[in-house]
Amino acid sequence: MKQICLLLFLFVFFGCNKDNSSNTIIEARVTVQFSEATTSLAENSGQNDLVLILNGAVENPTTVTINIDDLSSATGNGVDFSFTSPNTINIPAGTYDGTSNTAIDIGSLIFQDDDLVEGFETIRFSLSNPTGDAVLGTRSTLVLTIIDDESTSVAFSQASGSDRENSGGNLPMLVVSGIIAANTTITIINTDTGDATLGVDYTLEAPLTITIPEGSYDGSVASAIAIPGLSIIDDTNLENTESFELQLSEPTNGLLLGGQDNTFYEIKGIDPCENGLAGNFPCNGYDLLGRLNLSELSASAANDIWGWTDSSSGKEYALVGLDNGTAFVDISEDDPIYLGKLPTATSSSPWRDVKIYQDFAFIVAEASGHGIQVFDLTKLRNVSNPPQTFTADERYTGIGNAHNIVINETMGFAYPVGTARNDAFNGGVHFIDIQDPLNPTAVGGYGADGYSHDAQVISYAGPDTDYAGREIFIGANEDQIAIVDITDKANPTRIATLNYSQLSYTHQGWFTEDQRYFLLGDELDERDFGFNSRTLVFDLQDLNNPILHTTYTGPTAAIDHNGYVLGDEFFLANYSAGMRVLDISQIGSEVITETGFFDTLPANNATSFDGVWSVYPYFESGKIVINDINSGLFIVKKSN
Repeated sequence: MKQICLLLFLFVFFGCNKDNSSNTIIEARVTVQFSEATTSLAENSGQNDLVLILNGAVENPTTVTINIDDLSSATGNGVDFSFTSPNTINIPAGTYDGTSNTAIDIGSLIFQDDDLVEGFETIRFSLSNPTGDAVLGTRSTLVLTIIDDESTSVAFSQASGSDRENSGGNLPMLVVSGIIAANTTITIINTDTGDATLGVDYTLEAPLTITIPEGSYDGSVASAIAIPGLSIIDDTNLENTESFELQLSEPTNGLLLGGQDNTFYEIKGIDPCENGLAGNFPCNGYDLLGRLNLSELSASAANDIWGWTDSSSGKEYALVGLDNGTAFVDISEDDPIYLGKLPTATSSSPWRDVKIYQDFAFIVAEASGHGIQVFDLTKLRNVSNPPQTFTADERYTGIGNAHNIVINETMGFAYPVGTARNDAFNGGVHFIDIQDPLNPTAVGGYGADGYSHDAQVISYAGPDTDYAGREIFIGANEDQIAIVDITDKANPTRIATLNYSQLSYTHQGWFTEDQRYFLLGDELDERDFGFNSRTLVFDLQDLNNPILHTTYTGPTAAIDHNGYVLGDEFFLANYSAGMRVLDISQIGSEVITETGFFDTLPANNATSFDGVWSVYPYFESGKIVINDINSGLFIVKKSN
């Protein structure tokens, strides 16, 4: 018995503007539609179970009716097939994940396998009478072709297909049924309806007449015939998704055209941000260049992210934090290449952090006994058979777990923070000399202000001349900001501490490039006080007397997480609201404006710990890498 997914997809839509500050849900609706407009099955396939694939949450009593309409050429009632029509389907309340795991059986379609030569016949299914949460989508009809096993036929193997340019797979083939006589041919025509350019984006000598070899064919993909000369051209241009369409014509020797006589193929490129969407992702001003989901990265959750540019080649790499290790992805070309993973040093952990010094990555995790993994990034230059499993080049075990690691690349020191609260520095900051990257050496630490959740360390060149040339640590210490002069590693000196009103959890912050203002995120204030995303801006013109300068409130109730400054822009990982980009060019005048966003979690902007963990905006190419806890790596770039 063969199972067909007639694949009705249900998507939850909320009748509101997702980025409206009120974030109010007006009315929940569920769109019901077939996954494709056409498909085909062999007459001798017997009984086929039909199922609905549901994606989303159904709250109210909901039904949809499946009918077989009068445009069908096949005859029911056991002549060509049997199926109950109309058939009203009750969709139970609950949450569905869009896969076969939560599919609902809607009845059996039974074909009558006779000995008649009758050509191909069609059954036209249609959806009607949606009730409860259901509304009909654009694909409310499905034409299923019954392939007569007494006839000879040829069809494309798929109605549609796609792949990345550098993979060029999943190409259509020819599926043949029946006994083929000598000199039987079929012609393939390029319809010229797509926007891909023949000879530039793909190759095919069209029109192309193919002689099908004599023999018996069972109509399966296993015996399908490749289309000679059809291939995808992998170039170095950054391009939008492009497509082409092929059609079968002029069959000879009694050959029939099967149910799939045309095929549509997409060469996946960038998804431009158009009309507020890049593919399925809400956006403003940022295109989607590529992505790798968690399944492709062999992980269950993602966390931190950083980047490395190979000075010898100019290639750019994303260093992707995962629950079970650190993935390395070449993002230099138009398609990301997953090169491999450095597994976690001990056990998996949802918290992992990575930074670089010279050509080495330094990696910490909250996993017990993890220490600091040191990995030589030049290994990524010659990965012949990706993805590989890498090994660390060194492991520093002077600490166990750590929540984060900070590196001052100018000075050659690493600063793991958020270590064990009962260690020598109370979970504060450890000072580690990494000027010889494969020989990390402990030189002290600071814990007088308690546990440091995250931090930034700079070689100070800001407006307070009292500290010119000093090495300054600014820590997000849960219930306060700590500013410390750590130039003398044996004698670190507190400069100031400060807090602010409606403090919940002082999480992470970053200096403006002139080192005057410090933008801080409190991770729990949205949840605890009920306001929209809040970024606090402190004026540190006088490091001894920092003051709150202004507060920026975002358009959603999503929680702010990690944020980084590049020039006059602040790139904020805003959990369920995705990456938000703020113009801070007028920060001195207390004017901060959101100028763009890319939302990796379209479902909502809830005050929850889902969505974007972190972003890295510092590649010279302008590419930005985003790490989403739930769905992995995204590569975006400002729209032209």
